[in-house]
Amino acid sequence: MRNGTTGTFTKAGTVYDNMPYAGFADLEMLVVEKALRLVWLESPKRFHCHQIDFNEANENRISSALVNVFDDIWANDRHLLSDLAKLFNPVPIFNGQHGTVDYLGRPLEHKPDITFRRSFTDPGKSALNGSLFIEAKLVGQKNKMGKYCGAGLVRFIDGTYAWAMPQAVMLGYVQETSQKLPDSLTAYFERLGNSAQYRLKEGPVAFPPSRFANRSYLTVHDRTWKYPGTDRSPGPISVLHLWLPI
Repeated sequence: MRNGTTGTFTKAGTVYDNMPYAGFADLEMLVVEKALRLVWLESPKRFHCHQIDFNEANENRISSALVNVFDDIWANDRHLLSDLAKLFNPVPIFNGQHGTVDYLGRPLEHKPDITFRRSFTDPGKSALNGSLFIEAKLVGQKNKMGKYCGAGLVRFIDGTYAWAMPQAVMLGYVQETSQKLPDSLTAYFERLGNSAQYRLKEGPVAFPPSRFANRSYLTVHDRTWKYPGTDRSPGPISVLHLWLPI
């Protein structure tokens, strides 16, 4: 996990003053979870708008397809996303198209797969960074927890993604596999050194408002880096893990 003290942002006393921003309420997170589950179920019915076989595609193509399904629903059946639209722009951004940087201000080679931006942000709060960031990973026979965490979850801990926020989402696209929540994550963190490596404070524990058969789960992780030019830590980050079966 990397640390640093220099970047391209303005000096302390300006851009970092209000960070980390206040988190999303549980009910807001639940609205996003319900929308993702809805769009997932709608995706096979709306193949015309993405034309991607989820059984053969990688996570980037699946994420792109989901955003296209959001767009198709909003264009043609927007009542299905009415609750989401009260809180967020109902068609999320795919692959960080606008100004995605890490906490040091460096442009990212890798970008969050899906970003939900609020429909309104208060003055003094960045619309780019005060968002709900989602990283997606395949979960299957060839895609174990080492990749899910080492190429996904870690980016929320080391300040690459969601550095202005106390929350984020890991989205698992689950192929045929025996891996499941929460057991696979629990077993992975219990292996020697993994809990410390990912600075695990809590979890995985069930996300309380979620009542779906395949529950979503939360993990909480310390973040030890500082905002540049300050002695302030961003504090821990709570990550919602939502796995959707292909």
